[in-house]
Amino acid sequence: MDMNLVTVVLSVFALGVSVSALVVSTRLKQFELRRSIRNQLNVVVAEMLASAAREVSFLPPGEAPTPEQIARSSIAAQRHSALARQAYYLAEEESSLVTDVEWVTMAQGFWTAGDLLKAESCWSRGIDAAPDPYYRVVNSRGLADFLFMVGRQEEGRERYQEALRVFPDTTDSNKTINAGTLEAWVLSEIGASQDAEAERLIRKARGLISTIGNSVQRSQAEARLRAQVDGAREWQRRARGV
Repeated sequence: MDMNLVTVVLSVFALGVSVSALVVSTRLKQFELRRSIRNQLNVVVAEMLASAAREVSFLPPGEAPTPEQIARSSIAAQRHSALARQAYYLAEEESSLVTDVEWVTMAQGFWTAGDLLKAESCWSRGIDAAPDPYYRVVNSRGLADFLFMVGRQEEGRERYQEALRVFPDTTDSNKTINAGTLEAWVLSEIGASQDAEAERLIRKARGLISTIGNSVQRSQAEARLRAQVDGAREWQRRARGV
């Protein structure tokens, strides 16, 4: 065999081995990077949830906060902002790894910190990342309530309407899910002091619940609606000082 040909063949073979090794090495580095980002995101989101749980306030509505509570709230907002921004940075590095739960947690963190633009963006991405229609509905409820809280009530109502269109009222399970959406909508209306609209939705929810064939599901849905509405109304009365 011609030595020049042998040299060429060996060179091509060596190049192929080198390229293969480079591809494998690159993929391993990408895998390690993705795993590192995933692990860091787990830690940050877990801390966000723990921080939110620690900062739950039991101050009755209508009572003025003390200077200590105001300072604590300010520090908590800064903590939420720092954690949310860290999580968002990691999420943007590898968004395909981020679950809907993490987008929603970031949304809540930005909301607490007062960054409403980032909060809304994360809520929307949480809806898009939902693993199935049920969680898409759940996350849509969250965005709808957020819109109510920032004074965009009509947009919030549109989101609730969209959530109600996901599951047709053809099975007991679907009716129970939609009753939950109506319940969340009622609470948003009560929170916005839209009492007439809340009453209309309560009647609609009760009507839907009454058509649930399974007696256990029906009773549970009725009890949950009643408890949530009573709790929200009591909260509003105390907030108004009534």
